[in-house]
Amino acid sequence: MDGQMPDGWFDGTSLDVCQPPRQLPADVAPFVGRTPHLATLTGLLADRSQRRPAVAVIDGSGGIGKTALAVHWARRSAAEFPDGQLYVNLRGYGMTPPLPPVLAQEMLLHSLGYQAGTLPPDVESRWALLQAATSGRRMLVLLDNAYDADQVRPLLPASSCMALVTSRNQLRGLAARDSVARISLGQLTDRDSIALLRRVVGADRTAAEPIATAALATLAGQTPLALRIIAERAGRHPSIRLADLVSTLREHENLLDGFDAGDGDGTDLRAVFSWSYDSLDHGTARVFRLLGLHPGPEITLLSAAALVGQPVADVRPRLDGLVTTHLLEQRGEGRYELHDLLRAYALEKAHQDGDPRDRSAAFDRILGWYLRTVYAADALFSPGRVLDRITPAEPVEPLAFADEAAARQWCDDEYPTLAAIVGWAADHGWPEHSCAIVVALQPYLRRCRTLREIRDLHDAALRAADRLGDRGLRGLLRNGLGNAYAEMGHTAEAEQAYVSALADLRAAGDLFGEAKVLGNLGLLYAETGAYEPALAHCTAGLALSQRLDDRRTAVYILDSIGTLHFERHDFGKAIACWRRALKLGRDRRRAEPAVRAISLANLGRAYGSLGRHTRAVRYYEQALALHRASHDRRNETLTLMHAGRSLRALGRPADARLAWQSALATSTELGDAKARATLASLVRTTE
Repeated sequence: MDGQMPDGWFDGTSLDVCQPPRQLPADVAPFVGRTPHLATLTGLLADRSQRRPAVAVIDGSGGIGKTALAVHWARRSAAEFPDGQLYVNLRGYGMTPPLPPVLAQEMLLHSLGYQAGTLPPDVESRWALLQAATSGRRMLVLLDNAYDADQVRPLLPASSCMALVTSRNQLRGLAARDSVARISLGQLTDRDSIALLRRVVGADRTAAEPIATAALATLAGQTPLALRIIAERAGRHPSIRLADLVSTLREHENLLDGFDAGDGDGTDLRAVFSWSYDSLDHGTARVFRLLGLHPGPEITLLSAAALVGQPVADVRPRLDGLVTTHLLEQRGEGRYELHDLLRAYALEKAHQDGDPRDRSAAFDRILGWYLRTVYAADALFSPGRVLDRITPAEPVEPLAFADEAAARQWCDDEYPTLAAIVGWAADHGWPEHSCAIVVALQPYLRRCRTLREIRDLHDAALRAADRLGDRGLRGLLRNGLGNAYAEMGHTAEAEQAYVSALADLRAAGDLFGEAKVLGNLGLLYAETGAYEPALAHCTAGLALSQRLDDRRTAVYILDSIGTLHFERHDFGKAIACWRRALKLGRDRRRAEPAVRAISLANLGRAYGSLGRHTRAVRYYEQALALHRASHDRRNETLTLMHAGRSLRALGRPADARLAWQSALATSTELGDAKARATLASLVRTTE
């Protein structure tokens, strides 16, 4: 295969969506009223042909029916959007922080076929990618529960699409700058409120008690959410007279606290929520309370089971019961979400009605489950890596993965929750879990997340490590932070992180960690031309890793020593080091593709420097196959960069340009400034 590359070898990531996404939540049944608002939305469809996208903002107070209106109209108009409908809850108002635009963009782009590791790091570039991905398509993007205009603007699709936004905020800045249509929802009319009660409670029953029915509508403030909860409460207990419900309602002094015209906090509908909560059996009420403790934005069936401490088969029907009573929303198969107000209410009830020991044990279980599951994923990302295990107070079974691809998909899906847990655990008394999750995620982060995300996550965990006072964990985190800084081209920050990591790990007696940092620090010095300290650190790290029989670290350090010789143009010694690393990697009980790929790519560099470009290309081919199998896009980029040089030397400038263009696109997506600058220069040489 000398001099010949397989078809598609330099293909970049492409949009590949087999079926248009259909993500709209279930319609609310029954839906009544809002006729003028529905007509206004339908009138906006014509705006899709204009230069700006059709954008509508539905604003109003909590529980007023913003999402219900948006979803009902969207489902009714689905045929107008044959290329799909996307949905994101922006979490603008609630107990959890608003969803950052960069993560919301990731969710949208993921739904359009892009993997997390292929996305650019910054909001502006992701918005440009979203615009390109939706250009010419007839799609609807439903952005639910927005906080402000700045959160929404980077999520707007191309002009052929329509964006529908719901918010408690009027988003006046968005309307002023982006010419959106604003639809403000107020209370339902008396007629529509009574119609809603009639359709849920039953026509015969409301006809028999018209005065009580009208009183219920008035006391509920004509607010759809409150009306629906009351009606469903009455519907579940047909023997209760509606007049008795009115009497009970009037006995609550603070009943109308949540039915004002503004956006109150999460306790506004406390009295109304209590009727649904009080109807639950003991076990389901406990599940509801504990769901309020879940630290992430979304709850899966498996994480709920871990939180509650019961088998999935027992938890599933309780979750279904909560969905039926509208105390929980189902977002997909096995995925749930608490309405913002309901999350606050569930958390309040957890502190009012729950046992403090049960709450503490639930936190131990859910954090332990996420940590153990991250450990399971790490075992596939980095076979043989030794991690200090934190044993939860109660035993939990982690999620089992069939292969590395399944583990990576779980990390992609759960990343917003994992990122939230890191900060949450540190602030609520579980700093060791915060640190350990980030350490265990390091192989995934290095391959699949942006350098900025890696830096920010390590910074958050380091704050937890400082509070914890664990120098061993702090050293491992500083090493990971140093790796991020090194790849970002911030040499001084990287050196400071590595030196601090070395001091921490030596103080903690972590010889394995010390060997890794010595190798990393040596490679950093090599890249700055400081040959003597580079060789001294690498040699010390190699000796230590060999003494510990840590072959994985030894392979990495051998690669670094080979780089030292390579930079001094001693290609024979470089090849000897890299062949030794390759052999040592093969001798491991389970060879790690990512480690072997680095040695193969380095051998390609060496033979290319000797002018043996056909052989170099062979090594590059093998390295690329392994990089792609392990989803290691950073090292894939570097391999493509070096391979392009050999391809150009073989008289194949077109293939070289393709290689560099593909690598440039990936380095831009990953925020790798050093590689991006070099690749941009190489691409210019072929113009």
